[in-house]
Amino acid sequence: MRKSLFFLLGLLLISPAFGQGYQFTVDLVNVVDDKIKVECLPPRQQGEAVIYRLPKIVPGTYAIYDFGRFVHDFEAFDANGNALKITREDINSWKIEPASQLAKIQYQVEDTWDSKVEGESVFEPGGSGFERNKNFTINTHCLFGYFDGQQETSYSVKYLKLQGFYGATSLIPIESTDQYDVFETSRYFDLVDAPIMYNLPDTALVNIGGAEIEFAVYSPHDYVSAAFIKKEVTKVLLAQQAYLGGKLPIKRYVFIIYLFDGFGLTGSYGALEHNYSSLYFLPETFAAFIAQSIRDIAAHEFFHIITPLSIHSKEIHNFDFSNPDMSKHLWLYEGVTEYTSHLVQVREGLVPLDGFLDVLRDKIQSASQYQDSLPFTVMSEGCLDKYKDQYPNVYEKGALIGMCLDLILLRESDGKYGLKQLMDQLAEEYGKDTPFDDELLFGKIEALTNPAAGTFLRTYVGGPNPLPLTELLDEAGIEYHKEVSREVFSMGGVEFEEGEKGAVEVGSTWDMDDFGDLIGYRRGDILAKFNGKRVKWSNFRTLLNKYFADAEAGDRLEMMLKRKENGKWEKLKVSVALKTEIREEEDYIGPKRQPTEKELNLRRAWLGNYLEN
Repeated sequence: MRKSLFFLLGLLLISPAFGQGYQFTVDLVNVVDDKIKVECLPPRQQGEAVIYRLPKIVPGTYAIYDFGRFVHDFEAFDANGNALKITREDINSWKIEPASQLAKIQYQVEDTWDSKVEGESVFEPGGSGFERNKNFTINTHCLFGYFDGQQETSYSVKYLKLQGFYGATSLIPIESTDQYDVFETSRYFDLVDAPIMYNLPDTALVNIGGAEIEFAVYSPHDYVSAAFIKKEVTKVLLAQQAYLGGKLPIKRYVFIIYLFDGFGLTGSYGALEHNYSSLYFLPETFAAFIAQSIRDIAAHEFFHIITPLSIHSKEIHNFDFSNPDMSKHLWLYEGVTEYTSHLVQVREGLVPLDGFLDVLRDKIQSASQYQDSLPFTVMSEGCLDKYKDQYPNVYEKGALIGMCLDLILLRESDGKYGLKQLMDQLAEEYGKDTPFDDELLFGKIEALTNPAAGTFLRTYVGGPNPLPLTELLDEAGIEYHKEVSREVFSMGGVEFEEGEKGAVEVGSTWDMDDFGDLIGYRRGDILAKFNGKRVKWSNFRTLLNKYFADAEAGDRLEMMLKRKENGKWEKLKVSVALKTEIREEEDYIGPKRQPTEKELNLRRAWLGNYLEN
């Protein structure tokens, strides 16, 4: 009786507004065996039975993960603390009887990052990791569920936290003390859209395009700081701001970055996008080695503020967490986003032209591993089951689809209207609260643009035909050959890498040729000067391209190498006559040596006015 009375008083103290919405409490202080206790005072229920569910799948992921399998010791009580009947309906669902007496549910949740639970391992950016007294990286769909028919009901979540811990999330707490934070959302989808990471804070802020951008970093050995991430990602955000016309369509955004030491359960790393934040699971390494990876991944995830935040189908807008229908247009959500994330970097000078073309080459080669004759719309609809193994192609062929559509739009408008303008119009036509109909999207795009765009989408995205890469790239002054023999200048057959402080360092020498032997490269050498000009990784390839564009065999190549001998750096001057070699290449892609003015104009409209070669 004393226990029941205490339980009732506890309910009254915690929840004077019992029955008005979900009221969750999450205990991040008393963690046992990587399990977190979750309690919920639910909305008022009626009838004989009610079903509580955790998601089978969540937006932004394209795999069935069944998050209910990580829940243990599920219990339900009436207002007097008496246990109610629980029936496990399936792996993600619990039936509670009688529903009219339900006053509280509670359960334990284990993290997914090192779980031994049977089933497919959860891609870490879509899961959660609990490290007692150190770090809690939480995708909220791992902890919180909903009752059937009550997903649009309000949610209040109280996180009990350790002294000094900070919760990085896109939500603003309505109450915050040294012991807890309280957050509220108006519906389940908005709660799932807000991952959170608790640890001793390492954060940084920047304001760009009218938006407050926060960076929160957890680096176990302090190899990488939030200040460093801010510096690197800000370059990309400024490029995206310029691409989007100077203003961002959000007020606040959070980069939640967890750097892991060792190996993840899935053997993969990456990020998961949300509307106002993104969560990253990346290997912890020295800052210089992770910079470009972070820039590329952050550029992709951040651009999801356009699609699917502002442009999405009914399947996404009315997402069914238990039995989802997939949209036909993953080429738009993931492909266009991936393409644009690289496009802005070359347009704003963050990567050189050949660096961008290398990305396209990699995507062409990667896309060749998948079924090219499978219509992309068909693959998208069946990506959870029948065509699950084809899903990764959204980042390869999907990006190439975005490029092709961009080139067609620019060609048909003499460079005045491209993919960016189309996305602006679609966002204005639909926006965050108005989804489009999957079946009508191609027709809508054709009506907004031109017949050539509609024909392309129906033929190459909705049909089985290979993309017209050679034709479209040729019109922009770019050569593409599936196989080609070329006479090229040699740089010695060594691999160059980005070293500390952006230096150009000689990496692997296993394929070094006779010209490399003549130069005398050694692994670890630093290329300090190239034909009298100081070299950094940021300008290295541009210097090479400009020099070789007009060079001829026999011309002198002057370089200065720095080599560490007995702990001291020595300078080595090199002067050699250029040599050429015949190279057999697959999927060669590069600028034409003598493009026409029409081709140059299209290339400038596509990649930026600063590119002249």
